[in-house]
Amino acid sequence: MKRHSILLGLITVLAAITIIASSASIGSKCYAGVGNSKESSSSFEGVWSGVTAGETGSAITLTLQPATQTLRYGSPRGCVLTLNDPVDVGQGVLRYSITKSTGGYCNKYDQGKLVLKTGGVPDALRYEVIGTDKKNAEQGDLKRSGR
Repeated sequence: MKRHSILLGLITVLAAITIIASSASIGSKCYAGVGNSKESSSSFEGVWSGVTAGETGSAITLTLQPATQTLRYGSPRGCVLTLNDPVDVGQGVLRYSITKSTGGYCNKYDQGKLVLKTGGVPDALRYEVIGTDKKNAEQGDLKRSGR
């Protein structure tokens, strides 16, 4: 009887370990698309353009190429933000950290974030630039250039 109880206890422990191990591997598969993923960000690659909102709209150009990742404001703002490699947060959303500003208007976004979202419309993106203080933010729409 005692031997049967020990064997039953050992089987229960092994079953619990197997369940825990398989749950951990299932969980890791669920998050396989999250993280720094060049493959999922490739659909964002290219040159995108638009005009900022407001009375004095400024042309805006987003360049996402392997060697160059910038957000460029035309006149009257006239500045450039340099972006790092993207983080794919899933659901058609990429987040970039802003690593450098050429000054002027762009300084309020230096070290902030750029969030890009696909909206189901081909060759269109929604962008949001957020300053580190989270008070400075701007949103708008971009279209893929040259199409």
